[in-house]
Amino acid sequence: MRSATILASLFAATMVVSLPTVQAAKIKCWKNSDGVRECGNSIPPEYARQETVEKSSSGMTTKRTKAAQDRETARKARLAKIEASKKERAEAKRQRKQVALDRVLLDTYATEEDMRLAHTQNIEAIDSRINHSKGHIGKLEETLAAMHKVAADEQRAGKEVSAKQLADINSVQNQIDATEGDIARREDEKSKLQAKYKKDLSRFRFLRGGGALGAPVEQ
Repeated sequence: MRSATILASLFAATMVVSLPTVQAAKIKCWKNSDGVRECGNSIPPEYARQETVEKSSSGMTTKRTKAAQDRETARKARLAKIEASKKERAEAKRQRKQVALDRVLLDTYATEEDMRLAHTQNIEAIDSRINHSKGHIGKLEETLAAMHKVAADEQRAGKEVSAKQLADINSVQNQIDATEGDIARREDEKSKLQAKYKKDLSRFRFLRGGGALGAPVEQ
């Protein structure tokens, strides 16, 4: 029994000593500048970027590393695929949105004349509000002129213009400024409606002429 124990211990020690040797016995192969295959424990720095093969001591290939150029090509290919996928999703989203807009356009108007009449009514409604605002400004300006005259007359008579008079003058002026700003916004609204009408009319003609729903809009 004692002899068996000693033999077992010796065998275990031999395995421990041999294990690193087996693990370290990996051979790396590459091609030199002349295209000749060479092998060794480590790859020379000048060949580190090329494709290399790692083999075990028995000659079996355990690892293959692509050349740096091949890895870069593969990386660019992956990025190109990702970008193409993003563009495809964006196009699908654009098409769905355009299809919805096209259907609304066709469901809203039966003819170009319907579209023209609706546009004209919208513009006339805005013009009516603008004209009303301009009339209001005219009245405010008359009021402001009268208030300035009263203040000037009092100053000529040696009287001091009261704080209330100044506040009233500022209030009327602020109303004029606000109304002028409202008119400017409505004029901008008219410009946008004109542009939209032109765009919608062109799209309507395209669709009525057989154009596909969701097709890209010509710029």
